[in-house]
Amino acid sequence: MTVRAFAMVVVAGLASPPAPASAAEGDAMSAAEVVELLTGNTLTGRYSNGTSYSEYHAPNGVVYGHNNRRPVVNGCWEMRGHLACYYYAEDRQRGPFCWSFRRLTSVGFQATLVDRDSVSIVAVLEKGNPRNHSDNGKPWTCEPLQSRRTTPREHHALRPAR
Repeated sequence: MTVRAFAMVVVAGLASPPAPASAAEGDAMSAAEVVELLTGNTLTGRYSNGTSYSEYHAPNGVVYGHNNRRPVVNGCWEMRGHLACYYYAEDRQRGPFCWSFRRLTSVGFQATLVDRDSVSIVAVLEKGNPRNHSDNGKPWTCEPLQSRRTTPREHHALRPAR
């Protein structure tokens, strides 16, 4: 599905949302559901500000793809509780970007950035890696990024309870 076609589907869906096919649609997704959604699959969509993205979530925690037409370089993902957290070495803002997911349709999802409720994404699930996102011959590992977990961007919900 092209980004343009996706945008038309999203706009049509938001204008007249379909009736939920199951009780799970519209509800927050569990950690197991998010892992199943992301692992080995691609999410393609738009941020609430209109910026496009498409990211393949490799089973080893590496993220390949693009955000706002910028290639993802040294991107990784992991689960922290029910949140999917992303780390990008090339991003201007360090630290994790953690998202809570909810199902909109059988292939449509919405996620909200936990420390900024005003930032959300709408995504369509694409099985596997149909866009052939890759590291472009420059492989990376996630351990160095994930070792920087404690940062000023760390959300209070991710910190241990006192």
